Amino acid sequence: MFFPECERLASRHPDLKDIIIRIDELLSSCGHSSVFNPDDIASLFGERESRIRGVFEGLVKTGLVQEVKYLECPECETLLEIASREKAIEKEEDFECTQCQKDLSGLALTETTRYRLNPAIKNVRISQPVQQSAPKTEPSPKIYSYVITENDRQDLTQELYKNFIGDVEKNHSYDMFIDGVRDNRPCYKKDKNGKIKKSNLTIIGFAITREYIETGKAMLPGATESIKQYNKAAKEAKEARGGRLDKEKIGDGTALDYLEDARRKVDINLGQGKGFRAFKRGKEISISTASDIFQFKPPPDLKYALICPAESLSSTPLATDKK
Repeated sequence: MFFPECERLASRHPDLKDIIIRIDELLSSCGHSSVFNPDDIASLFGERESRIRGVFEGLVKTGLVQEVKYLECPECETLLEIASREKAIEKEEDFECTQCQKDLSGLALTETTRYRLNPAIKNVRISQPVQQSAPKTEPSPKIYSYVITENDRQDLTQELYKNFIGDVEKNHSYDMFIDGVRDNRPCYKKDKNGKIKKSNLTIIGFAITREYIETGKAMLPGATESIKQYNKAAKEAKEARGGRLDKEKIGDGTALDYLEDARRKVDINLGQGKGFRAFKRGKEISISTASDIFQFKPPPDLKYALICPAESLSSTPLATDKK
């Protein structure tokens, strides 16, 4: 494995080895600024949340990761530093969400737990494997992410990505914007009056939205590669537990829920039975199309931008193959 702490934990808990291997891969691909939500990872892996949280708690004891407490905005689910609220109270100032600007002063906010790599772990642990069978080579400049707009597709280095995000946050020049690079997968939509509505997508919500935008195909949600891989992971988890399904929900109904939740966050509902502006459904696509088929068909005047991490170039976001 990448981190020796994961190797040692797996040796003590062989029943969790497969999960630890996948968490080791996840940790080794991220930096110190990344935070990890056991609920999201459980959905991604098709595992029980208690098993994922148990692994992270074990890694806390090894010193590899730290437990971090946040407050969660009830409007857009953005994570907020507890210290920021305490500082606002101390100075008798308003406490607002950094994402949607909702005034949270005086509200009872939910405290939630996340995990992140221990800052004491040197960056070399993230950029170089613990064991190497091949000679070290100087890394060539890498593509950090890529952006798809109504006009074209462009690869971005990390610097170009930061510049792009800075321009978007300053000018809000798009009608629909989705950033799948940041941990909370922020997005916003702009109504006809120019009002901005900000949200955050789940891992699966981003994956299925990305697939519809990138392919442009008319598909049932359950027929997308993102959902197929999620269902495959859930089935494998079920079989590993002797056929017990527990809370996993497998099938088109769940896939439809994921897409509808994402569509509400990124697209404008036109109201009066006119559907949504860009993500069309059923007869909005074709008179003979089944009601649960969707397609990304934005109008010519819609300005949109979808940013995807570079690994999406060669693999789907919900890849479940074990290495």
